[in-house]
Amino acid sequence: MTPSFQGARTVKLVARLFLLEGIAAVVGMAVSLSQGHLLLDLTALGIPMSFGLVRGSRGWRTWALVNLWLGMLASPFLAITIAMEHEVYLSILGIPIQGLSPIVAYPVVAASFALALWQYRTLTREDVRAAFQVGAYGRAELRTPLNQPLQRM
Repeated sequence: MTPSFQGARTVKLVARLFLLEGIAAVVGMAVSLSQGHLLLDLTALGIPMSFGLVRGSRGWRTWALVNLWLGMLASPFLAITIAMEHEVYLSILGIPIQGLSPIVAYPVVAASFALALWQYRTLTREDVRAAFQVGAYGRAELRTPLNQPLQRM
């Protein structure tokens, strides 16, 4: 990825957020292990994902988009669970938050959804897709050995 493209700053911010989540997951796994429990948290992949996003890796961008989709899809289910419970137990960036009332938990879920949506929209913008060399519909552009566009059938 060339650092001069228009959305480089926002992609770096998205990458830093994934890095923060990854570090929090590693800390949470270490704390759990120190208490005698084994916890495997895939959020720890946010660390290499952040470096991959800054480097311009299409694979890590795809993995980031999958994670963001899963998070956005989980938000309505979390909201339904909050509606059915009297107290909510959440973990944000590896920090356990217990005993939240639904009045407080709903804005937290909404803010989490909004942040994931912003990250998703950032990674799918036209200039960002071009920087990651992703063509239309998320497909890499096919080229011949002479670097000419290849026609799809």
